[in-house]
Formats: sequence, C-alpha cells, structure tokens
Amino acid sequence: MRHPIPILVTGAILALATGCRPPPQERTPVGSGEQADEPEPRPSPPPIYDAQGVRLPQDALPLGTPVPVGLEERSSGTGWVRWEGPVDPDEVTTFYDTYLTLPPLKAPHQVGRSIRYLDARPRQPGNPGRPVEVHVIPEQGGTRCAVTIWDVTVLEQEQDEEEEPIDLRDWKPSYPGEKIPSELL
Repeated sequence: MRHPIPILVTGAILALATGCRPPPQERTPVGSGEQADEPEPRPSPPPIYDAQGVRLPQDALPLGTPVPVGLEERSSGTGWVRWEGPVDPDEVTTFYDTYLTLPPLKAPHQVGRSIRYLDARPRQPGNPGRPVEVHVIPEQGGTRCAVTIWDVTVLEQEQDEEEEPIDLRDWKPSYPGEKIPSELL
C-alpha cells in the first residue's frame, strides 16, 4: 500500500517548481512563413523639384544625360549605365519629357512595362549632346524605378562589328562534308 504523504509532497514540489519557471514563449510552427525581422529600408533623400513641379537633375551626367535626384548608379558597362532608386516612375517619365529632346515626329513609346526614349539627346544649353536611348523601368509595383542609358554610337559600332561579311576564299567547313552556304555562292 502506498502512502499518500510522499505523493502529496511530490505534487507540492512540482507545483512550486512550475510557478518559478518563466512562462513558455510562443512558438511558431515550422514552415509557417514568418521570418526574422528585415532591416528597415534606408530613408530616401527628400525630392527636390523645380518651379514646374518636375524633379531636378543630379550633378552627375552619365553619358552626358541628366538623371533625376534620388537615383543611384548600380552598374555600368561599355556604352551603358543603370541607375535605380525609390522614385515614382511617372516622375521619372515627366523628368525625361522635360530634360530630353527627341527627333522631330518621334515620341517616347512603351514596350512591356518600360518607357523608351530612342535617339534622344540631352537638353543642354549650347551643347546638342550625344544620342542616347533611355529606358525607364518601373519596379516593385511602381514604388521604385530603374533607368538604363545606352550610348547610340557604341550600339551602332557593335552592330557593325557583328555584321562583318564572310569572304568565300576565307570560308572553311566546320565539319567534313559541309556545303558552302548559299549566301556565299
């Protein structure tokens, strides 16, 4: 026969022990989709506008083309540069409508989500500027914008190098039995 006293003492000790422990933390089930807190995004610089309400250009002129205040350079290559930042794409489009000159009877056009200014030239007093292509690309549901600027002269040089004609005397078969292409005959 068991004595009730040890059972009561054990129960009292357990009751006291559970009262001293901190309450259990709430746990989220594995795979619930909650992740650690993301760092807060950097505050964007305050926008600066001219008298007409259009964003002002930055001091930097990539490929001689103005870029609106609020965008930062992200990457570049031979004849192109990409800028992006937390700027409304409509403001950037308005900016380039003001600060770029297009050839007569040409207008910016939309390709997919991007707005393209083809064969544009920066408006600079006393300087016609170099011909450029400017692509304005909205990102993250229109809360950010990317701008890619291409130098048209570099693009044309690359196309000319790719279309180098092949001389029939220089042609060699790639594999045994290959026939001469019809464009060389």
